[in-house]
Amino acid sequence: MKEYASRYVLYDTAETWTGITEFNTQIPGDQEGAAPRAATYEEWKVAVIRLYPGAEESTRYTVNDLHQLAQDTFEDGIYTIGALSTYYQDFQRIAWWLLQNGKLYCNKKHRLFQQGILTSLWTKIACRLKIAKPNHHLLEPYDVEDVLEAGKWALKGTNTSITERVDKWHRRNPNNIATATLTGNANLDAEQALQQQLIQKILPTAQPTI
Repeated sequence: MKEYASRYVLYDTAETWTGITEFNTQIPGDQEGAAPRAATYEEWKVAVIRLYPGAEESTRYTVNDLHQLAQDTFEDGIYTIGALSTYYQDFQRIAWWLLQNGKLYCNKKHRLFQQGILTSLWTKIACRLKIAKPNHHLLEPYDVEDVLEAGKWALKGTNTSITERVDKWHRRNPNNIATATLTGNANLDAEQALQQQLIQKILPTAQPTI
């Protein structure tokens, strides 16, 4: 396994990996007086990971990642079921890992999820939850799954198509107006070209900006 793994990286990297003690050097036995033995693949893997600070499994995510996700989502706004579902999926991926590794508590998770939802939408969600969960304690946050379902109800009928992406671009670029052409003479990069294509599909008759 060690030999195979080292074949799929650049020469300099492979040279570093194969130079690690655990690659081909005998290491002390597991018990006092035991004969030296060859290091296992897992032991060698741990030694390789030590070469790259921050690559350890224990540092994959932090609670700050959830805070940042909630903040970014709040700033962008959730206006469609598609946007809500994307937020839920991204949030759950990080939160699940943090929970599994004892870095997050359920109540904290539920509260953080709510922080990513605009007040206008949260008002509708809260009204729905009060009806659906009449016995819920006021001081306890609602479960993420319950908020998701209430959010879907509040956003029922919203468009999740190409319009959503243009609306998001507008919110991030408030000084630009959607027209058939983003600019009159600037060279478009890949992202701008995509934005223009999206706008043209929605506003096919718009006049170019001068």
